Amino acid sequence: MADFTPGPWEAGPNPQGLYSNDWVVRPAGEFPHGEWIADVGAGTTDPVRRANARLISAAPDMYKVLKALHNSYFQDSSEAFHETTSDFMFTASQAIAKAEAH
Repeated sequence: MADFTPGPWEAGPNPQGLYSNDWVVRPAGEFPHGEWIADVGAGTTDPVRRANARLISAAPDMYKVLKALHNSYFQDSSEAFHETTSDFMFTASQAIAKAEAH
């Protein structure tokens, strides 16, 4: 596995409100305090900052799905592959929904 902070991550407003980074991404369960994975600051509108933060927070989920799909594809192209692919597609749908949540 790549060397990064493990997921899941979540996006939310910066509770300190003192900085230009209105939205932050942290490991799940670490709001309102804790390590920041990313901050999404000034220079865009609030809806864009929120969307960017959600997309960043979905990165570990998307990585996990893509890695599993990749590994399955190259290990097995049998009927079992098609069954597991539907599971991956469901998980992929969840990751997409997390990134696009409003």
